Amino acid sequence: MRPILICLLFLFHLVSIHAQRSPNEKEAVVDSLLKQAHSAYNDIDLLSSMESALEANSISEDINYSEGIARSNFYIAQVLSSVSDYDQSLEYLSLS
Repeated sequence: MRPILICLLFLFHLVSIHAQRSPNEKEAVVDSLLKQAHSAYNDIDLLSSMESALEANSISEDINYSEGIARSNFYIAQVLSSVSDYDQSLEYLSLS
């Protein structure tokens, strides 16, 4: 009985370590997407910039990554203002 208990505790410990690493990996993905969005915006590739920012926003909301949410909303607003959709741009700016 004791070896089974030790094995279960070890497995729970491994699962908790893996669970703690996941948000950091996802934050790195969000940061990478935000860099892509910024780079695409600088290259005047608005569609690619919007796609990257929207994906980063979605992942950031899933993992509750506040910096990612703020930056992705800013990039979305930036693209929207570039295509003269100022009302939507202001909404996203207020979210950031």
